Amino acid sequence: MKSDWERLFAASPSASIFQAFPWIDAWIAAYGQKSLFAISCFYGSRLIGVLPLYIAAWPKSTSAVSIKVLRLAGDSPDDAGALGNVVEEGWEEAFAFSAVDWLEGNRSGWDALELNDLSQERADTAFRDEVRRRGWAARLSTVSRRVLHVSSWKEDHVSDGGLRRAVNRLNSRKLDYQRAETNAQVSASLEHLFHLHTERWKAKGHKGAFAIAGRRTFYRLLAVSMSEAGTLDLWTLKLDQQVVAAEFGLIRGETRYSLLSGFDPKFGRYRVGSLLDRHIVESMRQRGLSQLDFLGGDEKYKESMGAISSDLVQFRCAPPRTIGAAWVRGSSVRTLQHLWAAVMRLA
Repeated sequence: MKSDWERLFAASPSASIFQAFPWIDAWIAAYGQKSLFAISCFYGSRLIGVLPLYIAAWPKSTSAVSIKVLRLAGDSPDDAGALGNVVEEGWEEAFAFSAVDWLEGNRSGWDALELNDLSQERADTAFRDEVRRRGWAARLSTVSRRVLHVSSWKEDHVSDGGLRRAVNRLNSRKLDYQRAETNAQVSASLEHLFHLHTERWKAKGHKGAFAIAGRRTFYRLLAVSMSEAGTLDLWTLKLDQQVVAAEFGLIRGETRYSLLSGFDPKFGRYRVGSLLDRHIVESMRQRGLSQLDFLGGDEKYKESMGAISSDLVQFRCAPPRTIGAAWVRGSSVRTLQHLWAAVMRLA
């Protein structure tokens, strides 16, 4: 399956890095204990589309009565950006028809679909259109992410006085930006990332992302496979020989995806996290990368860098006149939304 998936991914230029085989493979290995449910479509012996899913239960698997919900592999925890169908260019409508057709004919193992972080690309819009054409119950909402177009970035782009003052304070200090290249550098940079991210959030009274079970394992596995594929973009910043900031990124085509980052809160007055962000953007321009996807979150610093809002789609659907359809319609009730969010945090 790996070689077929990698060939398909290469033939799907609109697919994001989060739909690459190494991402899904690392996610399965790190978070395990999922009932996987993948829909694959072949033209002869050639894989032309795949929709990787897993089965989740609502309200939870230990309940006497629960709804079986198909969700996108890789969607939880919320590290990923655009997920969804991986389809060879030119086969989007044919795959959507075949996938929905198969789902309608094989309904015993599931009740509804919850597809979070779908893109606005043709492979995903074709699937949504096919579902609606068949009269399925459907509910769509959007979530915002910030995307920076590097062409709009200027080398002296500093939009706030605090960063300008931080730059001035560091004139006499030694700054060293390093992109991890070797296995040893990748391993050391990851450990710095884990520590700095945790320290940053601890200073704010929170545990941080790496408190979630399996997440460090996931990033270690991901770093190895993405480094081998040449798509890892892991950076650190040293201030007078001490690592004070780190950021984990991935590259697909001309897009860099910014995942998790961290900085030493003792050096917060120097804006070391912002300095590393700025250096990464400048390096992207030198490497011919055109777009920086900050993924989820609407933090102020993203807007101050010139990033604009771009939406991903949250899509729930189920065949008509089924318990799944009732769940989809009921999911518009705010109380049910809060309950589902709480269940997924415990999953």
